[in-house]
Amino acid sequence: MKKPVQILILITLLGLTLAGTAYAQSPTPTPRAATPAGPVGTPTPTIPPPPTPIPCPMATADTPAVKDAFEQRLVELINAQRFEEKMPPLKRITELTRSSRFHASDMAKKSYYQYDSYDVVNGKQQKVCEWAGRIKNYYPGMVGVVEVLTLGQKSPAEALDAWYNRSMEMSALMSGFIWEIGVGYVESAKEPKTFWVADLGRRIGSYPVIINYEAAVTSSPNVTLYAYGEWKEMRLRNDKGTWSKWMPFKNTVSWTLPSKLGEHTVEVELKDEVATVSSSDSINLIKGKRSLVPLVIRKNNSK
Repeated sequence: MKKPVQILILITLLGLTLAGTAYAQSPTPTPRAATPAGPVGTPTPTIPPPPTPIPCPMATADTPAVKDAFEQRLVELINAQRFEEKMPPLKRITELTRSSRFHASDMAKKSYYQYDSYDVVNGKQQKVCEWAGRIKNYYPGMVGVVEVLTLGQKSPAEALDAWYNRSMEMSALMSGFIWEIGVGYVESAKEPKTFWVADLGRRIGSYPVIINYEAAVTSSPNVTLYAYGEWKEMRLRNDKGTWSKWMPFKNTVSWTLPSKLGEHTVEVELKDEVATVSSSDSINLIKGKRSLVPLVIRKNNSK
């Protein structure tokens, strides 16, 4: 018999809250929604803002990475699935990585599995802050945030499998509204041994640029950039070198890195009639073979 699968998902988009949880012996549990909602990524301005989250004073610390390569790989797998679904990639950022690592570690240390944060008080689990308040500590200015959890999986591929073919989880991970992501992975000496958290969001004033669907490395200096937003013009440069000429803005741009092996950073400036913003991303140029999409993705048969 396969291990129990436990999945939890929370979505907040401009005041819209959706919660679902499932515990089952089946590898394909059906999440339950506590509050009905429209499609993920469809803001509803007429919905009043959510109540002020319970503050999370403890949710500010940095949690050391257990296996950063696992976290990076899960981001690559999620983006590979988004590539298959013709969705733009998500940018892995420090703020959401810190948030997700903290929650994964907190659950492992205190033996709970919830989106809200809990402490043991007088021998009982007691909620000490709401999930949105915890993420907000790390991710100020958020206008939308998604959190998905799973536990017990031994690899990034197994973690994605826990969410695969489940409509709520996959619609969250494939949302066009969210632009950024962080993944936390923690190991525990006790069952279920591993905790995985993915925090995904979008914030005011952030327009990510992403190289090769957020792959960590490339074997070719010829890369593909994705830039978020709607702008009039853009220009680019490598490693703080000379800027290119201003060119008409496109979300997807082909670009060439310097041929020297090692880390390279591409900076992009984006402008329209009223604003100019800048963003950057880095990637390691290595010898060998590394494709744009990190693996062959199965077709999504979610119901």
